[in-house]
Amino acid sequence: RSRTTMRMNLPIVLLLTLCSSFAHSQLTIEPDEFAMGNMDGLFDAIIDVRTADEWLAGHIENATFAENLATMTSIPATSDILGCEGRCEVIVVYCRSGNRAGVAIDLLLESGFNGTIYNGLGTSQWTAAGYPLVTTESVLPKCSAKQEATNRQADDACRLEVESEVPTVAPVYVVSIPPVDMTLPEMPSMAPVDTMASGMPSMMENDVDTAMPTVVTEQGVTTAMPTEEPTSDGQKTVVAENLFLASLLVAIVGLY
Repeated sequence: RSRTTMRMNLPIVLLLTLCSSFAHSQLTIEPDEFAMGNMDGLFDAIIDVRTADEWLAGHIENATFAENLATMTSIPATSDILGCEGRCEVIVVYCRSGNRAGVAIDLLLESGFNGTIYNGLGTSQWTAAGYPLVTTESVLPKCSAKQEATNRQADDACRLEVESEVPTVAPVYVVSIPPVDMTLPEMPSMAPVDTMASGMPSMMENDVDTAMPTVVTEQGVTTAMPTEEPTSDGQKTVVAENLFLASLLVAIVGLY
């Protein structure tokens, strides 16, 4: 009976073991592929989970230092790798031989890192393949939340610099003038004035009244004298004397 039970439970145990192995399986990347992808910039983050002494002794180029990440139970709030949880991120984790990298990958998966995560093994395999280690500063990953803040700060600084270089232009005010009607108003027609009916003296009448008498001599000399009507006896006498003198002058001129 116990043997029958064991036979019935064996497939279940094998299935559970198989599922457990798949659940904890990790993608690995060999040094040659690792180096080529690193050179081509294919990785969003390369995480070194070793100790500080190991890091200072030499690390893989373009790596981000996450000190002793394999010994932690959660991702530190100040970690540079926060922000790389997206499904499209490609991450490589390495240590000295690959064991601590595997533990750190489990922590990343449990912390919500949903992208493609490779176990890059360790510096031992890296150097054995002929690739060097460097002693440069830790690199801020392209996917880091801090990187986005840094980009925003750089964009703001660039925008302020550009705005400071742009000369200030005085505002231009546009005044809208309505169209002006240039059509001249029609002049009212005026009826002709009948001077005879209105009793107004015409120009001809004035010309007749103010006409000057003319005297024609043999030499063709014409003399005009005013014919103002005297209003008194004294004025009449003066007019007569003037006419006499004028006639005498004409006669004398005619003799010469």
